[in-house]
Amino acid sequence: MCPRSINGASVRKTLELTEISFQDFKSWFSPYIKQLKSWVICGGTGEPNVAKDMLKIIEYIRTENEDSFIHMNTNGGVRTPDYYKELGKYFPIEKEWSTQGQVIFSIDGLEDTNHLYRRNNSWKKVMENSQAFIDSGGKAEWEFLIFKHNEHQIEEARQLSKEMGFINFVAKKALGFQHLNEGVPVPHPVYNKDGTLEYLLEAPMDDNNRNMGSLTEINNVDIHNHIPLESRHKWDKKFMDYILDFNPVTAHAEPDYERRVNNSTINCKVLGQPENPEDKHEIYVTAQGLVMPCCWIGTIYYVPSNWFEIIQIQQVIKKFGEDKISLYKHTLEEVYNSGYFDIFKNGWNKDNIRCGKLGYCATTCGENNQIDDIWTHEKNER
Repeated sequence: MCPRSINGASVRKTLELTEISFQDFKSWFSPYIKQLKSWVICGGTGEPNVAKDMLKIIEYIRTENEDSFIHMNTNGGVRTPDYYKELGKYFPIEKEWSTQGQVIFSIDGLEDTNHLYRRNNSWKKVMENSQAFIDSGGKAEWEFLIFKHNEHQIEEARQLSKEMGFINFVAKKALGFQHLNEGVPVPHPVYNKDGTLEYLLEAPMDDNNRNMGSLTEINNVDIHNHIPLESRHKWDKKFMDYILDFNPVTAHAEPDYERRVNNSTINCKVLGQPENPEDKHEIYVTAQGLVMPCCWIGTIYYVPSNWFEIIQIQQVIKKFGEDKISLYKHTLEEVYNSGYFDIFKNGWNKDNIRCGKLGYCATTCGENNQIDDIWTHEKNER
């Protein structure tokens, strides 16, 4: 479920561990900072507040464009209360929500459960940091991903959020438990650092809490008690090396998946429509400085996989060329005018995946997609 690690055991060796420095940020965005309306700071493969220049970057945005909307997601488990007091000053609760933004604290349970998905997060530290942020005047929301192990705690967590001063409590239906082809719930094993199975993350039992249909019996789910990590790292490298050899005409795709994607109309959530200049237009920049059309593609780009739709997207970007979309080598304007985004737009209207229709775009932005269903829980107060 996490693109950064192998089921919680160890960080993928195919992922370059880096961050955007303040100097990088200024170099890349200073020509456009006064015209950009919003910023979403959400680490696809890491925690934003680990970045050493995070406060400096936010201060720079606020100084150059005071009314910028800034939305940050954090697990709240790093740094100190003093850091979060300082962070809170840049998200003042007395300002209008639409002009300033907020910080989302992703807290998936209570003291006995939050750490099961938010690995190695100290409950005490999360509570101290989030309270320090709120007490300094910061505008905070609590987002709660629902699993089998925490679904009984939704209301208790919601009450705690009110007592602490969070402006909203948002229960979210978690992705990742529905098998891509068979529609059955698939548990996710969690391993420790030596590759030994610790526990399973499972879909909620209550239909109202699941991002999928009614619970179906699970058959033939292969859960290993131990995984050889060196073999998994070699497997990762093998699949990343395979990307350019992938042939979408002959590659395997389950018939039900192929039929669903081929019949899906894609309405991009972030690129907007050219005929409507008021539409929002967003891009995503990875920690490695690569420009991506959206955070979803920016995250799965680094995930070794044998899924058709993931390899297809990875190949599109690899063939265009990483150098051409790197902000270390080109300006944002040069990337925008390079024809890069047209490749994705052209892929929305193809007849089928064999001739270039983008399966991942259909899964993310087609009809009845699971991304939209995340936000449909009755305890979403936003």
